[in-house]
Amino acid sequence: MNERELFRKYNLSKYSYIKGPICNGRMITRVFLRLLPVQMVLVAITGLNSLIDGAIASNFIGKEAMLVVGLYLPVIRVVQTINIVLLSGTQILCGKFLGKNQIEKTGSIFSLDLFFVLCISVSFSILTFIFPDNLSIFLKKSSSDIGNLSAYIRGISIGIPFHMLGIQFLSFLQMEKQEKRAFAGVILMMTVNIFGDLFFVCFLKKSYFGLGLATSLSYIVFFLVPGIWYFSKKAVIRASFRSLDFKLLSEILITGAPGAVVEFCLAIRGFFLNDILLHYSGTDGVAALSSVFACGSLLFAVTSGVGVATTILTSVYIGEEDRSGIVLIMKTALIKGLIAASIVSAVFIIFSYPLARLFFSDTTSNVFFLTKWAFRLYPLTMPLSTVFAVMVNYYQSAQRMKIVNILSGIDGVGGVMIFAMLLSPSFGAMGTFVSMILSGIFVLLCIFVYTVIKNRGIPGNMEELLTMPDDFGVGKENRVDITINEEGDIDKYTGYIPYFCEKRGISAERAKVAETCVRGCSEKIVKYGFNDEKIHSVDIRIIYKNDDLTIRIKNDCEPLDSMEKKKIFGEQSVENELVILRKYLKSVQSNNVLGLNVMTIVL
Repeated sequence: MNERELFRKYNLSKYSYIKGPICNGRMITRVFLRLLPVQMVLVAITGLNSLIDGAIASNFIGKEAMLVVGLYLPVIRVVQTINIVLLSGTQILCGKFLGKNQIEKTGSIFSLDLFFVLCISVSFSILTFIFPDNLSIFLKKSSSDIGNLSAYIRGISIGIPFHMLGIQFLSFLQMEKQEKRAFAGVILMMTVNIFGDLFFVCFLKKSYFGLGLATSLSYIVFFLVPGIWYFSKKAVIRASFRSLDFKLLSEILITGAPGAVVEFCLAIRGFFLNDILLHYSGTDGVAALSSVFACGSLLFAVTSGVGVATTILTSVYIGEEDRSGIVLIMKTALIKGLIAASIVSAVFIIFSYPLARLFFSDTTSNVFFLTKWAFRLYPLTMPLSTVFAVMVNYYQSAQRMKIVNILSGIDGVGGVMIFAMLLSPSFGAMGTFVSMILSGIFVLLCIFVYTVIKNRGIPGNMEELLTMPDDFGVGKENRVDITINEEGDIDKYTGYIPYFCEKRGISAERAKVAETCVRGCSEKIVKYGFNDEKIHSVDIRIIYKNDDLTIRIKNDCEPLDSMEKKKIFGEQSVENELVILRKYLKSVQSNNVLGLNVMTIVL
């Protein structure tokens, strides 16, 4: 029986014959856009405090204060590097365990993550508080006039543990659907830092120590707001020293290390750029770049946020071996990310003059001129960095550590160092600023060359651009992707399932069971989950692999508690309701993953 005869047999429309069922990716877009703000906040936190400290310091202490804040930025990079090793590894592993329905391991990873962050951050805090002069000499490359920098380091060192633990808590809040609590913590942190800076610097005249202490107090508040949730009984994911599984530590470190290479390289780049600017443009060049870097986390909150959101989503879909889902995620991340990055970049360029004046009120000074141009040139790297972040975070989720490390080294250090050494001797600080744009272009060319080598030709579609292995997941011929947006879509697309099964030699009875499962679950989700004012959809994927027929049904409706499930499905759960299909039913699992209700049925 040919395809046209099969379509007539199952009464499928001409449109379905040409197009087949479709999955429009709207659910993935909504989840991506829900994750993005939290991830942007995570990146922007340090930059927000650096921006506040820099603005107040330069206006109430003097231009030299901006130099102190700038010299400390590489230390912040080191702290972020340590933090990201554990955080990125934890996020990727949690995503994969969620994708494989191994929910019990999430708590163990969370506990292990917090334990090591606590140990490392407390040790780092104590060392920098007791020995600030040693760190100051290393940062300034001189033992003279280190008092102000040492005082700032001592003040800010108190808040390091609260900063690092707060970041960990905040990253897991989105899995608990507590985004509002995350934003409240950031708003309170900024408020405390602003008033703390004014109180310690302007009122108590504590100068540099007060500047650092105010930041530490803001980190304490930032830690407490999300921390209270995890110390309550309401939290689903809880930390427990009893659940520590030290065997998972090596997995976390190996998985998270490539992402941290980027931060480590940026820390090295910070030291290098400070040196080259001091040599070719003096303290004005360092102060100008420090002003931009004070806003750098705000500038690149979109870029890094898009990258991390990509990591979380792709790790879940890699765990599910959902080939088409990954393609949709990457298209969403690249398109939405580039739009957001371009808008933010344009805003910073347009407002370069007032931003420079925020740090330096004398508009006739050389440092103001350099700062203004730094705010015009540096944002041009954002769209380039967004594409880089999306691709590298995907490679990391896919465990391609070698290419991640190579690209991170080129982007973080290699490219900038080469172009800066070529341009800075002739063009001074302006050459240093332009070198970062050229480095961004160069690393994207390296990614393109990598895809050409892997594909043995120029990639022709997204799957080839992502260089997916042939044995990963299943191809289009062995899967059905359906999106249900309204009740009428159920009849429109579920009739395709028996056709799909018969074409692959699956028995008619087993095909009928698959259609019944999809139709029954979809009807109940639409009836009881689509009754609010929000836009919802149901994504259904049917996969045929190794003689197993796997049905994965996802919806973005509100999660149901046990009482609501009984009202909808009767006294029995969905799993028990399907017992009548026991002959073909191998397993049924349901859970909530990143705010999505996921049911996986294997026939």
